[in-house]
Amino acid sequence: MKRLFWTAAMVACATVLILPSASASSLIGSTVTGTLYTPDLNTILGGPTTAVVGASTPTFPVGSILGNTPFSINITGNQIFYYPATTVTYGVKPFNGFVFTFANAPTILGVSLDSASTFTPTGIWSTGNSVYLNLSGDSVRSTSVAVLDVQLQARPTPEPASWALMLSSVGLIRAVRFRRNS
Repeated sequence: MKRLFWTAAMVACATVLILPSASASSLIGSTVTGTLYTPDLNTILGGPTTAVVGASTPTFPVGSILGNTPFSINITGNQIFYYPATTVTYGVKPFNGFVFTFANAPTILGVSLDSASTFTPTGIWSTGNSVYLNLSGDSVRSTSVAVLDVQLQARPTPEPASWALMLSSVGLIRAVRFRRNS
């Protein structure tokens, strides 16, 4: 029984030490609120609508943010996909587009346009836990797609001092058990 206990403890420690120092972050499981704004960021046209990232595809189906507007939006681990369902031209306004605000998500460091996009939106940016997609003046077809790459902060991992403390604790437990058995 003792041998089994110590073998398990050693395997657990070895596994922890082999893991990478920072793990990849993802938006999966976070809560996102999608809101459509026009003519500026002070005027809500549709939404806010809330969904859980990864719970369904698309994250926001046609009509979920604004009645039966012809677009859908899908959010994956680190990308946002905008799919227009028909050909549409967005009016030229200071802001005519979407804001996606995330809760229970890693910190958003930035956003960029992926090369898989078939058109270039007027503007994309991020602040805090929100991503902005401005389509002011853009003409898009039903075959168009905008793919936004969201850069996320890596999940924190324990510092080397924490690993040392954990290993010394295991050693202390072993010493105490050895002393008891003597």
